[in-house]
Amino acid sequence: MDKLRAAYWVCVAVHLVFWLYGHLKILNENLEEKSERPPH
Repeated sequence: MDKLRAAYWVCVAVHLVFWLYGHLKILNENLEEKSERPPH
């Protein structure tokens, strides 16, 4: 039972890391686009 619980939490942690990484990547791309564009 403990092994299953540990495996579950490892999967959750990996999922959160990838989710955060994806969001940070998108935010960085958006910030770079805004800084490159001239202000309206």
